[in-house]
Amino acid sequence: MSKKNPTPIITHTEIYARAIRSLDTEIAEWAERAAGNEALLDQLTATLREKRDAVAAIYEIETGCKY
Repeated sequence: MSKKNPTPIITHTEIYARAIRSLDTEIAEWAERAAGNEALLDQLTATLREKRDAVAAIYEIETGCKY
């Protein structure tokens, strides 16, 4: 029989925080590539920003704090 570990290895909160950081990093990378072309940057990162906002909202619901 396996023992249940009462302390989780990773929590929902940590997963959301890591997802937000990953999306922020990806957006920053696109910003470097599209430097000086705001219209292109907006087009390339629109979906990423929507995903980041959604995960940040879940994070806020889960923790009661803004990321």
